[in-house]
Amino acid sequence: MTPFWPLRNFAPTSHRVLACLILGHVLSSCVFFDDYGKFSFANGAHDGGQDAEVDGSDEPDDASHGDADVPDAESPVDLTCVQGTLEGLAPQASGETLGSSARAGSCGGSGAPERIFEWTAPVTDYFRFHTEGSSFDPVLYLLDDDCQGAEIACHAAPLGTRKGEIVKRLGAGQRVLVVVDGHPGELGAFELAIERVTCPAAHLDETILPITHSNEGRDPYPFASCLDPGMGARTYRYVAPSTGFYSIEAVRTGGSFNPTLLVASGAACGGEALQCNGRGTRSWVGYDRRAIITRALTEGEEITIAVSGDASEGTFSLDVTPMQIETCIDAVVDESVGHSFSGRIAIPLDGPHRTTTSCGQASATDLDGTIRRQPDYNILIVPPLAPDIPGFTCKTLCSVSIVSGFQFMAAVSEADAELRCPRRELSCSPGVDNGDWQNPEFTRTIEFEGNDGRPRILTIDRILNPQGTAYFDTTELVTELDLDVACYVGCI
Repeated sequence: MTPFWPLRNFAPTSHRVLACLILGHVLSSCVFFDDYGKFSFANGAHDGGQDAEVDGSDEPDDASHGDADVPDAESPVDLTCVQGTLEGLAPQASGETLGSSARAGSCGGSGAPERIFEWTAPVTDYFRFHTEGSSFDPVLYLLDDDCQGAEIACHAAPLGTRKGEIVKRLGAGQRVLVVVDGHPGELGAFELAIERVTCPAAHLDETILPITHSNEGRDPYPFASCLDPGMGARTYRYVAPSTGFYSIEAVRTGGSFNPTLLVASGAACGGEALQCNGRGTRSWVGYDRRAIITRALTEGEEITIAVSGDASEGTFSLDVTPMQIETCIDAVVDESVGHSFSGRIAIPLDGPHRTTTSCGQASATDLDGTIRRQPDYNILIVPPLAPDIPGFTCKTLCSVSIVSGFQFMAAVSEADAELRCPRRELSCSPGVDNGDWQNPEFTRTIEFEGNDGRPRILTIDRILNPQGTAYFDTTELVTELDLDVACYVGCI
């Protein structure tokens, strides 16, 4: 990150100029940029150009001027591109993007005019930059420190949304340039706002985990998700310290609270829902009020964790722990096998637990208190890409059929590009019981489109029954199930 120079933040312009004047007697040159333009001092002489303005007041020097760190004259602060300055904790700005394009971000902005604002974060925290209310679809990006600074983040508003949004953590005194740009040829009136992120309400790291909280007085959680509507939630932010698998667990510790757990993407509430689990897991005495989500995270990935549930009151503990798992893929169905598979697979009772589904519990608790995680089997499905044939509409369809002697949950998720593990869950459904307890059979058929050719992951999560001295379930003896997967292209 570009070094922070206290000289840049002296409030009065005259102080900033005077500091350069004094140091100009001993330095060969001093160059400074501020809101009025460029100031250059060489051997005490001032050459500021026609747009330079100097406060000529006879203000006495003080100790703060001499103590200030002065940037190297060869690396001046370049604010010549700035067209406005924002101040405060929650500034707003409005205007129009007019003229020609002078720059672009990594996600867009070429061929459209831009407006550039300077803002210095007053505190260390997460901030949300957005253009909601604009008349066009903006491209929003942040530059670090000055006009030549590195890009911090970039977001192009999806067409028709009128809203670009960036959420980033900034340090107190860190200056950023906020650039409101557009898609090629797009321009017009814009609204820009910066807000301190207040949801999630707490930030988690290894130094405070696990934590215990009450569910009383839950904050509203109006975002579309799998949480109980109207119940609100306790919200937390977590940043993965390294790439790997993590177990996120909410356990009732008091009262009659039935927890539900949600993991969503991003450092602010309202991100894409990735996974849900909850309302208790099966135990010898009923339900032990435990919600668990297991999933892969990449280093530095920011997620929002929300704990909700029913209207009952109580307390819960929340913990995030790393798991020693290398991969979540057991088999691959792709072009090399003709985009199909038919056969038997085994999911033993002591098999690995690497991911959870939103339509079933994550563990079973035995009579002696032992928690057994549900074993799972994950298949990476790479559908064939539907061809583009003039005069025809082509689609890729994948069909999955499961027949098992034990209960299971089947989920289809997007695949993480780096880890090839479940990302966002697309569907989840349990096996259908045939109703014959002497010869139980559970079946499920799933169909999904794969027109984009992007990989999907089929997760089969085995449902364990709690075990005790007086309890035995014959389905526990079964370890294999019949699986058929086929992906094909059809054109009409």
